[in-house]
Amino acid sequence: MRYLVVYVTKVNIMEAISGLGEPQFWVEVEWGGIRQKSTMTKARPTLNQYFYFQLAMTEEFLKKAQRPELVDAILQELRTKPEILLTVWADPANGQKAIISLGACTIPLSEISNAAFQDRDFTDPKTRQKINFQSRVLFKKAMLDSAY
Repeated sequence: MRYLVVYVTKVNIMEAISGLGEPQFWVEVEWGGIRQKSTMTKARPTLNQYFYFQLAMTEEFLKKAQRPELVDAILQELRTKPEILLTVWADPANGQKAIISLGACTIPLSEISNAAFQDRDFTDPKTRQKINFQSRVLFKKAMLDSAY
């Protein structure tokens, strides 16, 4: 399997939640029509959560493909789904379960494809095997577009 892995380290939402008490918040990451949700956490900015998006390639293709074919297939899939959408939600702690969107931002995959390679450890979510590989890593500070 091949994955696009999105790692969200921190969400600074303190200004956005002032006046809401101590809400729980979570992040939704969407890529290619697939949406994944982080665990809920109290209003602290550290999230440190991975989101795994499986690339649409069969095991048969992965076994037979030579490196140039594999690279072409990955690049084609990334071109057809060119951005990641990150949305931050909050649930005020006053028990009313009034879910509020704190905003969203998009991250173009072109920014990731221009990033430098780094060695990373990865645990395959299906097999739970640890794998060391080189990947492109983008550190980005993005402002959320207002939800209002």
